[in-house]
Amino acid sequence: MVQCVFCGTENPLPPQLTIDRMIVIDCRNCHRKTPTGKEEEVRKTWEQCVSRSYPKVTAARAIGLANAIYKTAEADVNTISIGKTREALKEAYGKGFDAKGIIGGYLIKGRVHGGFTDPTAVAAILIIDNGQQTPRYSIYVVFRGSSGAMRAHEDQSVNVDWRANFDNGFDTTGYTPDSIKVHRGFKASLSSYRDRVLRGMNMAIQDHPDSHVVITGHSQGAGHAILFAHWLSYIQPTPRPFVIPYSPPRTGNFAFAHDFSIRLSMKPMALPYDGMPAHGAYLMVKGEDPVVWGMKHSFSGRTIQETWSAADAQLKDRWVAGYRGLLDQAAYAESAEKYRYNPSEVYFHPLYLTQISSWTPKIGKLKALDHDPGSFRDKILSNL
Repeated sequence: MVQCVFCGTENPLPPQLTIDRMIVIDCRNCHRKTPTGKEEEVRKTWEQCVSRSYPKVTAARAIGLANAIYKTAEADVNTISIGKTREALKEAYGKGFDAKGIIGGYLIKGRVHGGFTDPTAVAAILIIDNGQQTPRYSIYVVFRGSSGAMRAHEDQSVNVDWRANFDNGFDTTGYTPDSIKVHRGFKASLSSYRDRVLRGMNMAIQDHPDSHVVITGHSQGAGHAILFAHWLSYIQPTPRPFVIPYSPPRTGNFAFAHDFSIRLSMKPMALPYDGMPAHGAYLMVKGEDPVVWGMKHSFSGRTIQETWSAADAQLKDRWVAGYRGLLDQAAYAESAEKYRYNPSEVYFHPLYLTQISSWTPKIGKLKALDHDPGSFRDKILSNL
C-alpha cells in the first residue's frame, strides 16, 4: 500500500506497473499524484552513470567553450571579437585545441526570470573550421551556466540565474503532450532568449551549409542546452545536433527524460575528428557533482554550505570566487524549495550519463569541487 502524501489515504499499487507509474500514482481519494517510494529503484535501472568512451576532441572543444563563456559574461562585452576569443580560448583550453579554427560567431546577451533581467552574455554560437575533415565546419551552440554575480537591470541585488534555479516546480513544454514536463525556472529563463539563439544558429548554418551542430553548456547552461536541443528536435529536426552538456541538473520528469533519450541520446552520430561511433548525446559528469545528483536543487546548497564550513580555512583563494554564488544562495534554496517543491514532481536525467574520474582535493572530499568547469576542462584535456 502507498499512503498519499497529501490526504493520507492508503492506495494499493496497480497490478501492472510501467516504469513511470512506479514513481507516482493517482490517489483514489484526492486524485493527486503521490510518490510510491520506488523512485530509487527506478533510478538504479534508468540513471546508470558509467565510465564509457566519449568523443574526446568534440568534448574538449565543448567544455572549453562552456568554460570560456563565463569569462565573456564577466567582461560584459557586446560582440564576439574573433581575435580576442582565440586568445581567451588559448587560456581556457590549454593544450589540445587550435583556437585558429574559430572563424566566426554570434553572441546572445540577456535572459529574464521573474521580471528581472541579466543583461550579460548568456549564449554564443561559434563556427569552427575543421580543415579537411567532413563535415568541413562545426557550429557550437554554447549556453552559459549560473553567474554568481547579483545582476539585474531593475535591482542589482537580484541574482537572476539563482531565481530560475530554485523555481523548481514542473511546467508543460508547450510543444509536446502535457505528460512531458520540465523545470519551470529553466523553461522560463530559456524562453526569454531561445528564439534569438535559434536565429543565430540558423544564420551560421546558412553561411556554412552542411555543418555539424554541437549543443553544449555547463550547470544551468547544461540544463538550457538539454531543453533547447529537445525543443529543436520538434521544431527543426535537421540538422540533428550532437548534445554534450556538462554537470547537468535534472531538467524534467521521467516522460521528458524518456522522450529526450528516444529523440536524441539513442540516435547514432558521426563526429568530425573523433573517428568513433557515437550516441547523439552524452551527459558529462565529474565525480560526485552535487548539482547533477541532487534531485531537489537545495540539496546542492546544503551540501556546499556544510563542506565549506568545515574546510573554508584551508581552501585556496582561487576556489572562492567560483563558489561564492552557490554559497550566498544556500539559504534561499532551502526556503524556496519549502514553498515550491512538490513531492510528486520527480526529476530524471535522460540517457547517457557519462562519468569521468573524480578529483578529490587533499583537504578532504568536497563534492562542490566536482562542479567546477575549469577542473572539468582540465580533466577532459588530460585524456586527449
